[in-house]
Amino acid sequence: MVMALLLFVSLVEAMAVNGLNQQVQRNIGASAGGQALDLAFVMDCTGSMGSYIDTARKHIQAIVDEIVTSSNTTVRLALVEYRDHPPQDNTFVTKTYNFTDSVFMMKIWLNAARATGGGDGPEAVAEALFKATKLSWRPEATKITVLISDAPPHGLVPSQDSSFPGSPTDTIQ
Repeated sequence: MVMALLLFVSLVEAMAVNGLNQQVQRNIGASAGGQALDLAFVMDCTGSMGSYIDTARKHIQAIVDEIVTSSNTTVRLALVEYRDHPPQDNTFVTKTYNFTDSVFMMKIWLNAARATGGGDGPEAVAEALFKATKLSWRPEATKITVLISDAPPHGLVPSQDSSFPGSPTDTIQ
C-alpha cells in the first residue's frame, strides 16, 4: 500500500516544542513500514528564516540520519528550497534537488541553503509543493513530504500579500 503524508512544521512554534525531532522520526519511520521510502523536504529559504535555518538543517539531518540508520528500507532523499516570486525576490522561486540515496549529498544541499530574500509575508509555498510533486517518486515507495516554513502561502492573508499577477489573491479579486 502506498501512503502519502504531508507534515507541516511551523518553525516559529515547533522549535519551542521539546522532542519534535523524535516525534517526526517516529512518524516517518512508522509510515514507511519496512518498504521503500521517498522522503522530500520542502524548506523556506527566505530572509525571515535567518534565525531558524541552522536549526532546520540540524533537525533535517537528525531525521535523515535516524531514518537511514534505523530502518531496513531503501531511503531516497530530496530537497526543494523556495523563496518568493519576483518582484519580491529575484534570486529564485524554487531550487530542486531530485532524489538521491546519498546522505552525504543531502547534507551538501542542506549546508548550501541560505536564508535570504523574500519580501512580503507570504511566500511561494504552492510553487514549492508543486515542484515536490514533480520529483522522481518511485511508484512502490511510501512518499513523504515535510514542509518547513515560518510563513503562509500567497493568497491566505490578502492584507499582507504584495501579490504577483495570477496569484490566488489576484485571481479572487
